[in-house]
Amino acid sequence: MGALLSYSEYPGLDQREQGMPPNSGYGAVESMRCHAVEGGLTASLSMPVALSDIKIAVEDASGFPDTPFTLQAGVEQMRATLISGDLITVTRSYNGTRASTHPAGRMVFEARDRYVYLLADHPVRAVGAVYVDGSRLLEGYTPYTGQPGDELQGYEGKAVVALDCSPYVGRQFNVMRADALARAKGREEAALPVSWSSLDIVNGSETSFAQAGDKDARPTAWVAFERAFGAVMGQRYNADLENLSLDGISVRVLVRKSGGVLIARVFQVPALTRKTLTLWRGPGQEDDELVLSPMSGQLRVYSMTKVLTLDDSLEPEPIVTLELPPAGPLSVRTTKLSALGRQRIKADYPQGPTGTVRQQRHYIEVTEVTGTSEARVRLVTGSGEFKEAVIRAGLRDTISIVSKGGDWGMTTQAVALRGEVKLTGMGKSVEYYPGTTGPAREISTASSARIVVGEDVCVDAELAVDLDGSYAGVGTLIERPDHVMRHFLTNRMGFGADEIDKASFDAAGASYFNAIAGGYRLAFLVGGNSNPSELLMQIAWETRSTVSYDAGKWKLKFLPDIAPAPVKTIGSGELAGEGSMFVFDRMPLSELANTLVAKHAHSLADKGQWHGLASMTNSASVAKYGSHARTIELEMVRDKATAESVLAHMLKQRAVPLLRVTFSVFYEHFDLKAGDTIEIDNPLYGSRRFFVERISRTDRFTAEVNAIEWWV
Repeated sequence: MGALLSYSEYPGLDQREQGMPPNSGYGAVESMRCHAVEGGLTASLSMPVALSDIKIAVEDASGFPDTPFTLQAGVEQMRATLISGDLITVTRSYNGTRASTHPAGRMVFEARDRYVYLLADHPVRAVGAVYVDGSRLLEGYTPYTGQPGDELQGYEGKAVVALDCSPYVGRQFNVMRADALARAKGREEAALPVSWSSLDIVNGSETSFAQAGDKDARPTAWVAFERAFGAVMGQRYNADLENLSLDGISVRVLVRKSGGVLIARVFQVPALTRKTLTLWRGPGQEDDELVLSPMSGQLRVYSMTKVLTLDDSLEPEPIVTLELPPAGPLSVRTTKLSALGRQRIKADYPQGPTGTVRQQRHYIEVTEVTGTSEARVRLVTGSGEFKEAVIRAGLRDTISIVSKGGDWGMTTQAVALRGEVKLTGMGKSVEYYPGTTGPAREISTASSARIVVGEDVCVDAELAVDLDGSYAGVGTLIERPDHVMRHFLTNRMGFGADEIDKASFDAAGASYFNAIAGGYRLAFLVGGNSNPSELLMQIAWETRSTVSYDAGKWKLKFLPDIAPAPVKTIGSGELAGEGSMFVFDRMPLSELANTLVAKHAHSLADKGQWHGLASMTNSASVAKYGSHARTIELEMVRDKATAESVLAHMLKQRAVPLLRVTFSVFYEHFDLKAGDTIEIDNPLYGSRRFFVERISRTDRFTAEVNAIEWWV
């Protein structure tokens, strides 16, 4: 059925495409998967890469192009300037990216400005929508039909799609599709509260709430949030509160940092009203607090929250989070810290898995235990960062610090500066890029296209095009069954035009055109392992037709609903051998089908799902013989009208137990073929017409004929 995809024809072929059959088909097909024939190369680092390294070692550099070219590891790009064996000399921080460390095993890939996907190994009529991982692209690609004047250099006569990529490459960063638009808008994530004026504010409910007011012991309600790691595109602060009084209340809401006000606004809360107040801020990564101060009256405060919009478009690698408790026999639940007694406690941690630390969050949980005053506590990390908090009498709090990078052994330390507290929790959580290959980190691949562009690129396309006007006219789509079978015979099976009985194909074509409004239309891909003869017979069966090769010609016949005139009458004298006879029987009830359901519109993208369903029922047969339902699959039929026309014809053959006949003839003198209509010279059934279903050779001289009574 054609040559399979290979490196000899496509040097940049994705490894998983090697040995795959290229797409080839007919009609308008949706969501057809394309093959990456220019996909870029990947390799794994065989040694770790430090910030200052200008040479990187990979497991196999043999497939990379001639230098210079661009490599990417994580979100750092490098310019490769020299390859010596498996050692690549690079310029770090290329294209404005930032140099970072890279563990052994991390994948590096060739960052290209173009990736090419093979749509079909022949010209197509038109290329429609293009999808990456199920989401439609709006721009960033160029389709080529493969027709003269619309060909990509190097891929003449083939339909391809070229995807453009930005110089700075993150997964899907270059293409405007639904996923890319979502990335452009950012990912929302709740900021972590680390201290608050009342625990009720962060665990608020209809019956549990904090109060704030001008006459309250706590005139303000506040929550402190830890800073974010990464690129913050925006910040949203919300306060859910309620005014139970009969008067409106003015409330001042502000965001402050280290005592300084960053943003403030005054809101009006009507009487007997519960509402959410919202403040918006732009980028920022600092610690801050949301503060709510009623200017008159009192409010119930149910919650105070902060939502970050994070830009993660440059984080193509999966991230793993690991919780690390302190190492050793330390029991923090019974540990007290006092400015006058045991002032500090330090936590060490075991070495974590192989990988690059992205960020780590150190935290301590403390409770003020004297009940008569307040305590002051400091959290210090091994990098020297620290944060202090005041713990009010009898209350508990959490203090945390987020540090970028660092090593697994970075320590956590709690220090009592004033008063006494009980340390109830201590530890850190580490986000890291795993340092080993495999599904936990990255896709194992030989094509950078799957990292940069996506796993699957699919298209909607109108496939085989009539280039020379041999079928429906120059430039038209080859989709009518007679056109499809003629094209398949001459272009796929190698038969000459003189071996096609044009008159029979034209007659069948007229029937396909007149059977339903718009005519019969097929749409399917030709499988690489398909048997050509079987495929041809399947096309005929799905279009209520017969196709045969007789006297050096291929002939096509459309089966009508009403029996045509018989081609021949068979008498007993034409049977083969002494004692030969006609053997009659009736279709058993087990073979009846008076309700037929046809699956059609076979999906290429949804793992073999069917998008269309058609059904037909013979009510009279159901009433007489009971229900006999059967489901069939029409893989080449895309529209419901064609499926229903085929079903209606099939139902006539199965709704009642028709008469069948079997007989033997001398093959040399028998000039009939499957699909012909015959009569039998027999006193019982002489007036009935039979449809020849099958002719089978039994030996050198004889053949067995199976025929079934015409249904009308």
